Amino acid sequence: MKTTDPYNILWLLPFIFALHNYEEYYGLFITTEPVSFLTDNFLGDLVGGLYDRDTFLVAIIFLSVSVALLVILEYLIRNRVTFELILLVTAILLVNGLSHIIQAIIFFTYVPGLITAVLLLIPYMSYLLYVWKKQGRINRNEMGRSLLKGAVFMVPIIVGILLLSKFFV
Repeated sequence: MKTTDPYNILWLLPFIFALHNYEEYYGLFITTEPVSFLTDNFLGDLVGGLYDRDTFLVAIIFLSVSVALLVILEYLIRNRVTFELILLVTAILLVNGLSHIIQAIIFFTYVPGLITAVLLLIPYMSYLLYVWKKQGRINRNEMGRSLLKGAVFMVPIIVGILLLSKFFV
């Protein structure tokens, strides 16, 4: 199977991420029956206050713009630093997509972001990692370390951005 040059498809990353963010926002705040899995369990006290409509909107706009700027930087500069950041974002988004499936199984319900996670995030991020590995940009150990970093940094980054976003609402 011939692999694609990742730079032919990397531009899709911010669009896929923005679509995923929109699905999460729509599912959490626009639907007529709000999803209550965040507040109707032990997580409610921990994160419920961070998931108000305006704070979440500011956070996803900030994250979407940041990812878009990072992709632009990778196209312009193409150095090890920008590639490592893109690799980290890719790993975080893959882990995030997988977490949506796990949440849906645990809560036995649709969770906002599940559809785009299954149809877009997981396949796209997996394919990027596959192409980078096939081209020798990363090896299996680096891929594993990236996924571990994604799992470790995902929640602190989300919580940090939500806390930061509180100052802008």
